[in-house]
Amino acid sequence: MVKSRAQIQREYRQRLKEKNNEAYLQKERERRKQNYVPSSQLSRRKRRQRNEYNRDYLKHYRARKKEVLELIHTNNQQIEPSTSGYESGTSSVIPTENRLLVQMRFQKKANGPKMRISKDLTKIKAEMKSLQAKHENLKRKYRTTARSLQRVKRKKVDKNTSTPRSKTEQQLDEMNLSAEQRSSVRKELLFANTICNEIRSAGEGTSTQARMRTRIVRNIVSGKTMKKYRMIKTLAQRTGLSRNKLAKVATKDINIKRLYRIREMGKHRYNVTRFLERDENSRVMPGKADYVKTDDKKVQKRILTDYLSNLYHKFMMEYPTVKLSFTTFTRLRPKNILLTSLIRFDFDFWCFNATF
Repeated sequence: MVKSRAQIQREYRQRLKEKNNEAYLQKERERRKQNYVPSSQLSRRKRRQRNEYNRDYLKHYRARKKEVLELIHTNNQQIEPSTSGYESGTSSVIPTENRLLVQMRFQKKANGPKMRISKDLTKIKAEMKSLQAKHENLKRKYRTTARSLQRVKRKKVDKNTSTPRSKTEQQLDEMNLSAEQRSSVRKELLFANTICNEIRSAGEGTSTQARMRTRIVRNIVSGKTMKKYRMIKTLAQRTGLSRNKLAKVATKDINIKRLYRIREMGKHRYNVTRFLERDENSRVMPGKADYVKTDDKKVQKRILTDYLSNLYHKFMMEYPTVKLSFTTFTRLRPKNILLTSLIRFDFDFWCFNATF
């Protein structure tokens, strides 16, 4: 029968063991020591395999050692005791089977220190792991608390921080700068806060002129540079301008004709409002909840008694010199004056016919 390569190598190793066992074992130990890979460099699967192999090997080693000790103990019990020759003639040797044997089972101390050290190391590692987890948890809580305190400080607005100078001093205090750094940074911050305050004050109010000022300022401060450095949101927060309108600014030019038409609309707004609020053109809603809030005021609702197109022709007949389109007339309708589609069916027909 032809032998495999593995069988040939196995028989060769067996012959080496029988020929020179000590030299073979020394060579084998050196080979294993050179080829040994630390457990930290192994993968999880190979490390688990090595641990299982070591446990099995240690288990069999201890079993073999126990068998050898039991065999030695058994052989010692079977040995016949020797006499010194000075015993009396009357004394006789007690047979082996009638003797009392006392077994002194002392505690094995060979593995005692190793097991104790291993248990202590395991306990210390568990404590270190729990302490590290507590440390990470405390660090996370500290960061969360610090951020919440920062948010509270930002939201807390002092009355003295309404001026640009006080805002500048507050920002410098939060930076924790030195005296030289404060002097170099104070002027730049004061300039920025002053500009933002001027821009914010330019857009205050709801009049036509305030809207025109806001539009002019918006076209000036916003542009390609603001979009390039992504400062549109910051500019809107600091100045109070609309972020969407700032982002839509495409040119620095101002349409004078449009501003002229807006001014002309402002001139005719009073006449249109007065015309639509006349009793023959609109009626007042009688309900307590029939109101509209305009400029933080409650104004009672009114409903037109005719269509806007008819009212527009009537207005142009009363003001023949006014140049006003139907679209502008529609835009000038006040917020509290509703269209005819919202009128109820139980109104008096004479109010409707009075317009004809």
